[in-house]
Amino acid sequence: MRKPHRTSLLALALLVAVVPGLAVGAAFADPAASAGEPPVGASLAGFFDPEFIADVADPDGELVEINLPGTLLQGLAKGMAAEEPGTAKALGGLTGVNALVVTVKPDRVEEAHRRVRTLSEELVAKGWSPMARVRDKTSTVTVLSGKQAGDGRIDGLVVLVFDREERELVVCHLAGMFDLAQLGSISESLDLPGLDALDGSAQKP
Repeated sequence: MRKPHRTSLLALALLVAVVPGLAVGAAFADPAASAGEPPVGASLAGFFDPEFIADVADPDGELVEINLPGTLLQGLAKGMAAEEPGTAKALGGLTGVNALVVTVKPDRVEEAHRRVRTLSEELVAKGWSPMARVRDKTSTVTVLSGKQAGDGRIDGLVVLVFDREERELVVCHLAGMFDLAQLGSISESLDLPGLDALDGSAQKP
């Protein structure tokens, strides 16, 4: 499994930390609510709460949280509209982005794996559609999409990645209306954990 660029992740986390009014630390808070915007698609609030993360996270391992509200994403879109109109259009349709990377305690690997599997089932029950599942001896990747708009657009995307060997849990959530063809632009511009797992590896079940 290819690792995301940690320097980009830390830069994003730093950006969120220094911009006034943006909250960091509540895993998967509703991005639309934090920005004072109406929610688009489903939120991951409540699925990965801070207590669960604290329970499974290795204190000596990695922990990265990214919570970007639509106001920030649309500001970034305006800033690159002249030079990168395609990327600007992709980011402008997002109402929120959440990402989490955590190293799991050695004795909590099975619990974390069970929770990821349960989360996938819960999202499907709430109307999310499985797009792809990839599994090998050590890792699993699950991709779910929100509601279809009928013109190639969806109103949300969730990527769940769990690597037993590296004890790494990665979750990425995109909220907002965007075209699946824009995923490459979104991934390249934000370098979010989880989206890199889609690069040529995802196959339809």
